[in-house]
Amino acid sequence: MIKKKITNKPIPTKEGLKYSIDNTDFKDVDSLVSYIYDEYSDFEDHAHSIVLDDSEINISTNLLPYCCGVVEIGELSYSFKHRLVPVFELKAIKELSNFLDKLVEYKGKTFMINTNGKNSSVMFEKALAKCKNWVLVKEFVNFNSNNTIKMWISNNE
Repeated sequence: MIKKKITNKPIPTKEGLKYSIDNTDFKDVDSLVSYIYDEYSDFEDHAHSIVLDDSEINISTNLLPYCCGVVEIGELSYSFKHRLVPVFELKAIKELSNFLDKLVEYKGKTFMINTNGKNSSVMFEKALAKCKNWVLVKEFVNFNSNNTIKMWISNNE
């Protein structure tokens, strides 16, 4: 059950504004992440639509039951404003990696993301592999879907 649905504005046209969440624009990823912690620090049952420069990601956050302080990030989706040619893809991966690293720099919570190697998960896997604050801890083939699941954990503490 989602407690609060966040919708973002289209990618801002004002010079210098590249990030947006909750109808609020930010000039840098640090300000965006600070806002997330100020407004949604419990990370419980939130859906986020976030503009990162030329791309938009959608994620949901939830606390894992029976495990204090572990936040699962799921329902991953990724869309890009341009056709994803290599030069734009590298920039987008760097931007997403930067956001994911900044998101887990704050202490007190551990974050987890599971990817499945398909659709939007591919972009998240590429970004997570470049992150300094995330570690791939397990990879396995799901018996039901035959997808290769990768479990990523933040190493922020």
